[in-house]
Amino acid sequence: MRSRENYAARTLALLLACLLLPLAALAAINATSGRELAYRFILEQHGVSADELNFYQSARDGDKQSWRFSFLLKEKQEETDGLFIVDLYNDGSLKELTPPRVMHLDERLRRDFNDARPLPYTNESLLKLKEKWAPHLPGMLSELKAQHPDVYEQSGEYASIRALSQDYREPAPGALGLEQAEALAVKAILDSPPWTAERFAFFVPWLAAHYVSGELGIPVWHFIYHDERSNSPRFAGKSNEAYEREYWQPLIQAFGGQENTPLYVSLRLDASTGEVLDGVNTHFRPPQVWFVLGNIK
Repeated sequence: MRSRENYAARTLALLLACLLLPLAALAAINATSGRELAYRFILEQHGVSADELNFYQSARDGDKQSWRFSFLLKEKQEETDGLFIVDLYNDGSLKELTPPRVMHLDERLRRDFNDARPLPYTNESLLKLKEKWAPHLPGMLSELKAQHPDVYEQSGEYASIRALSQDYREPAPGALGLEQAEALAVKAILDSPPWTAERFAFFVPWLAAHYVSGELGIPVWHFIYHDERSNSPRFAGKSNEAYEREYWQPLIQAFGGQENTPLYVSLRLDASTGEVLDGVNTHFRPPQVWFVLGNIK
């Protein structure tokens, strides 16, 4: 008799388990419900509402046991990256909430250079950056030298600091204007191997600035032309496949292979005479100067 009772109890337990499984599945969050829960947790813990955030992305973890939701503050933050990361278990309970991270000064400077686009960088955009960052540059340079005394000049941070340390100004009366200087720069590039008009047409202006060079001690016009990136305005909203088809493959074909295709070209002119000061510097992959800003000196 007891055996029959045990059997019936086990059968009932199995039936209940089978009935509860679909309910558990229904309770599991998805991308939409999880996002709403993530908004709620951010509001509860940090007082930031959904209206103040832009949704960035969502993803399942590798073992499918949790979700990750990322949000960016709409208003630019000076000292943090503005990124909230919310990790939720499948049942919607909070696993972890990571608030915006405080950024080091060099990260903030790099972000400001990116925000100063669209390209090219000009006297106007560089002077705005210099005005904002001038108070920080001496301390940043001292810290960089102390941390990396032997290799600090090879860093992107040093390239940025040196670029903003130049004396940007309008050309003196009688000196070359922008259009005159650029025409001379383009002519010098086209007269230098491996450039032709067809090849140069693939490149876009990256820098067009006039400054007193700290290295040379004279006013210069500096021009840099770079290959076009997939995130440029021209390819906004287009797929990577479209970028490859419409730009990248024709670019490589024009130069006869990727190993022959430049990344960018840089040259400086004497702002008074138009003389090319240190040659036409064509940089291939990997370039001699990894950080393009490192050419400004």
